[in-house]
Amino acid sequence: MTMLPRTKCKAVTTRTTTTRAPSLTYRSADGGRFYRSVMDRYASMAEREHSRRASIQRHYRRRRNTRLAADQNIRTRLSLSPSLSPSFSPANTQ
Repeated sequence: MTMLPRTKCKAVTTRTTTTRAPSLTYRSADGGRFYRSVMDRYASMAEREHSRRASIQRHYRRRRNTRLAADQNIRTRLSLSPSLSPSFSPANTQ
């Protein structure tokens, strides 16, 4: 095992959100710009995924509502159709 050089940075063991093993990162004394940039990248990835799923659900609901409205319209027209009425017989049409 190799020794890391001594620096003024604090070594912090962190777990990532992936299945990889824990990694050793260095958070520098200046506020951890790199760490912050990585976390911002993960946050933006999560936001994109959330937006993508919300868009898929919106489209699904819109298509479902359109389909249900069309089905209801067809059912209404068929229920008003005299040919589907139980009392309808072709002999009574004249």
